[in-house]
Amino acid sequence: MFNAADVLQPSFIEQPLNRLWSLISPNYAVDESLWLAQLIPLAKPSLQERTYSKQQAIELIARVRADKKCDSNDRCVITGI
Repeated sequence: MFNAADVLQPSFIEQPLNRLWSLISPNYAVDESLWLAQLIPLAKPSLQERTYSKQQAIELIARVRADKKCDSNDRCVITGI
């Protein structure tokens, strides 16, 4: 897992694509608590942005939970069901 703050440096995104992929790909199954611990200090959302994000998350979770056809939450979230 790379350091989340590294992505704010131009040198991070200027790396060859195969190197970027090798850094990003392992984050598919990363421990969310460790990743969030790095991301939260970088986030400085306004009250309006936090409120909007919270409402969007609540609505998405409600739609996923209400869809009895979904056998996989990952599939439902990725496809926007």
